Amino acid sequence: MIDEAYTLAVPSGSGSDFGKEAIDTLLKQMEDKRERLAVIVAGYKAPMNDFIAANPGLESRFTRWIHFEDYGPSELFLIFKGLCSREGLYLDPQAECGAQMLFEDIHTQRDENFGNGRFVRNLFDAVRETQAVRLSREPRAKASFIMEEDIQLAGESMRSSRRR
Repeated sequence: MIDEAYTLAVPSGSGSDFGKEAIDTLLKQMEDKRERLAVIVAGYKAPMNDFIAANPGLESRFTRWIHFEDYGPSELFLIFKGLCSREGLYLDPQAECGAQMLFEDIHTQRDENFGNGRFVRNLFDAVRETQAVRLSREPRAKASFIMEEDIQLAGESMRSSRRR
């Protein structure tokens, strides 16, 4: 599997032939071992179209395309809850509502570069950071609980970083 395969399709004259060499090597291996080799390339739709167009041999060898729809807000929330659970963390009821609203809002505002699960993981990391700051101010607070404040501050941080 080659994630973000479009990074191999660097425009000619950009100074690096690594991507072209990698594509040429990949094509040779796909031809020589076509009976026992499966290659999966993944990436955002528009850049992947550019990747396939970078070499005439790619289109004829990648004949199956699967487009995965973005996760919906409820699915993003379930992924988030799973991350919390795996770390032994619980969402306060207000934090749960806040997270659901945040995922609704983010999903509505997403663009073609929306990271789906990556966004959830990054949000989870940001929530853990805001929780740590809160716990440093409130030493008697339960470390196993995510509070609404943690969600709100992390959400604001994520929104501001997306605008830059």
